[in-house]
Amino acid sequence: MYDPFTAQQAMYYEYPAVYFSGYSFAMGHLGSTDMDLYGNAFNVARTTELYVQAGIAACDLEDQVLPKRCGHIAGKAVIPPTR
Repeated sequence: MYDPFTAQQAMYYEYPAVYFSGYSFAMGHLGSTDMDLYGNAFNVARTTELYVQAGIAACDLEDQVLPKRCGHIAGKAVIPPTR
């Protein structure tokens, strides 16, 4: 989905699932990539809580090690999961 509005449209037309990304949100609302929007534990908790309140069934959160790279640029690395 490109932005929350298209996700709402997909829900209206009863698509079984949608996938939404930070890049899509940033481009749709800021007109820029999300490379400069660095996360931290507080932002992850806030985002997760908002997703739960919105009623999502599943969530895929990831962040890259610094320096972050656009998904189309070689050399990116994702922070490993913690348990």
